[in-house]
Amino acid sequence: SAGGVSACVDYVKAAAEDKVKAALEPIVEEIMSEHTLTNIWGGFIEKFNAAADKVSAVDPIEFNLNQYVMECAIGGIFTVMMRKEGEMRKAPGQAVSAAVRQAFGSPPDQWKRQ
Repeated sequence: SAGGVSACVDYVKAAAEDKVKAALEPIVEEIMSEHTLTNIWGGFIEKFNAAADKVSAVDPIEFNLNQYVMECAIGGIFTVMMRKEGEMRKAPGQAVSAAVRQAFGSPPDQWKRQ
């Protein structure tokens, strides 16, 4: 929403979502490959789809569990960012100072010029 309550996050999402996905994809794949359930799910899909190929009335399952997990993770990241942006817009002085302290360790009035 241009100029709206989530304008900053909307901008970041539009500019960086593909990069975030590219960075997360190998991490999600590695973590998901470590779980027994993921391997069982993959085997189930393969067997079901092999059977579906033989029965014209049954459609194959086209669901990528890793993609789903990654999209949920990214959605969660942007949801947290939107909440934080909303807090900052409600109380800009307090929220920005907290964000600056968190990022830089002290408020701007305590920074020293080198």
